[in-house]
Amino acid sequence: MPDYGQFRIPGTDATTTATPDYGTMRIPTEDAPAETPEGFPWGKAIVGAGALAGAAMLARRLPGMGSTIEGVNSARQQSMLSGLAPVKSFLGNVGAAVEQSALRRSLDPLKEFLSPQTLRDAISEYKANSVPPGITKFPDWLPTPGRVMQSLDTATQNALGRAGLSNKEAQSAVMQAPLPAKLQKALDSPMARYLIPFRRTPFNQFIEGFSRFGEGFDPVVTPAYMATGALHGHATAHEDRPLSVPLAIAASATHGVPYAIGALAGRVLTPGGSGPDSQTVSSMLPVSEYGLSQSVEDPFAPFTQPAALKALKTLTGR
Repeated sequence: MPDYGQFRIPGTDATTTATPDYGTMRIPTEDAPAETPEGFPWGKAIVGAGALAGAAMLARRLPGMGSTIEGVNSARQQSMLSGLAPVKSFLGNVGAAVEQSALRRSLDPLKEFLSPQTLRDAISEYKANSVPPGITKFPDWLPTPGRVMQSLDTATQNALGRAGLSNKEAQSAVMQAPLPAKLQKALDSPMARYLIPFRRTPFNQFIEGFSRFGEGFDPVVTPAYMATGALHGHATAHEDRPLSVPLAIAASATHGVPYAIGALAGRVLTPGGSGPDSQTVSSMLPVSEYGLSQSVEDPFAPFTQPAALKALKTLTGR
């Protein structure tokens, strides 16, 4: 340790040796490795993106490889949906019926959603096992999460249609409206299929959510969702990552963004609270526990750590 000489302590006859103060930094040893701040893993992300780009190009050039890689990616997507995604989807469908009843000042949307016909429609759609273009169809006997979620979405749209909504309005209510043509074409590219596994719901959640501050603004309903979100954020401000917040955002349907903004404000403005957290922010986007960064950084993580396992750890606190 370097010696910078002695100096006299004012008001006393005592002297002391001045030595530099290095704070609490730990010197690396075999038993005590150096501590480095965690950040976005750019190296792994670049390697992951490169691997996905290579696989996408390979799918175009080699006969038969395209369908194989699409099948692997479809299985990966179902694994990513195996956690809380079906729960959020169900809450979103219930929330859509409640929201539309509030917006239309009528109980008809909620009544139709709760009618036995909605259950019959969901069962019928599940048995049909129809899949969107570009998605691998799994065997009829396999209850994949995406299949369950799509059957609920279709049944809810039918219920809202019986309540008087147009087909376009019903699709928007459950965030299944077709995306703009150019955006859809870009997201259907081989590269985007792997980097952005979920398209329609996440993008519609932003489109519909922010429209609530424009042409879709309701002077009663929109402020009510924001105020409820703020109260929820305040009530959970001292929790590190409250699970109830993203679930409530999902249940807010097309008002998910206003609710999330209110929840974030409630957490930030509460003295001594935990403030904003990544889980609350990310819950404004996809229904899956996996986001874009996880997809790029480790594209096969859903196979080694399925969303169902992540959800179980979240629920048990482990």
